[in-house]
Amino acid sequence: EKTKGTTVPLKNDEYDYVTLNEKLMDIKKQIEKSGIHFVDAGNVIVMGEPGIKYDVIVHVMDAAKWGKNEEGGRISLFPGILLSPGKVQVQ
Repeated sequence: EKTKGTTVPLKNDEYDYVTLNEKLMDIKKQIEKSGIHFVDAGNVIVMGEPGIKYDVIVHVMDAAKWGKNEEGGRISLFPGILLSPGKVQVQ
């Protein structure tokens, strides 16, 4: 089954890591509410594309790893971060 993806638009021509973090927190909450135990629920795959700078990848990884709870404390979102070179076509 194909799922719809989540898009985070640029903010003032810059990557919006705050909104990315908020969307990832929403996804984490949906996983927890589902009541289903996924073996890889703590994993996320970061796929790079040619031309993406290293610091962008690091910021994305930071946004995926940690969130904040209602009290402002730090919570773990997706501690298992896997890096991928992007889409690969097999012929």
